[in-house]
Amino acid sequence: MSQPTFHPYAGPLTGAWARALVIPRYAYAELLRSKLTLAMLVGGCVVPAVALATVYARHNATVLAVFGGDIARELQLDSDFFVGYLFLQAWVAFFLALWIGPPLIARDVRDNALPLYLARPLSRAAYVGGKLLVLLGPLSLVTWGFGLVILGAQTAFDGVGWLREHAGEALALVVGSWALILPLALGVLAVSAVLRRTWAARGVIFGGVIVLRGVAAVINELFGTGWGEIVAPTSVAYAIWADLMGHAAWFGVIDARPGIPAWAAWSAVALWTGLSVVVLARKVRAYEAVR
Repeated sequence: MSQPTFHPYAGPLTGAWARALVIPRYAYAELLRSKLTLAMLVGGCVVPAVALATVYARHNATVLAVFGGDIARELQLDSDFFVGYLFLQAWVAFFLALWIGPPLIARDVRDNALPLYLARPLSRAAYVGGKLLVLLGPLSLVTWGFGLVILGAQTAFDGVGWLREHAGEALALVVGSWALILPLALGVLAVSAVLRRTWAARGVIFGGVIVLRGVAAVINELFGTGWGEIVAPTSVAYAIWADLMGHAAWFGVIDARPGIPAWAAWSAVALWTGLSVVVLARKVRAYEAVR
């Protein structure tokens, strides 16, 4: 009697999270084929490019000879600059998330692909983590990633002493960026898992930001309070950045001084993040329970 020739694989296995990295690997390849994605990433480079040009101008002898020493005093990388930077780059991150995020889970749910993913040695947490990385990569790049490049350029000109003096602002830039991009990414994925239609998810996300801002204004007007802003994602982000950066004058420029305390804003971020995780835990599964 002949011996069976099949032998199961007995070699080393990759780790659980190494398998999850396969998801962003192929997702990034698909995203980079999209002209709209590339256009938004290029748009996200505009503000950092201007900032880097500003840093160079402050240390260029020709520029200083033409404009005098005033330019060195006017063009400063301080809390006002980083609040303005975060405000502008936050909108780039939002539209990137609006474009990239909704198809990530919605397509898998709509096409019944989740059982195929989860039938492999890939846990639900690793699946969601892989999809989350697809969003966090570009969002990190246009927020704290470019911000650290600007800080590095300034440090290269002014030395480590400047970085030590402004270490608080550097930390605030990173923390403030994560306070924006993590709940944004999780929220987009949660909406994607619930609605299952890309166009519907994009409409709800975009409309939700606009509508909630209006709801906050109505609450403030009716009750004569500033607490209505707790429901507006933009106001929550402003309150966190104001707490991290101090009372930057930039908030007055855009007429967006936060009306809620920082602890309330952080609580709202924690609540939204936790709710998104719960929704993903309930919706991302290989099968739906029959009721």
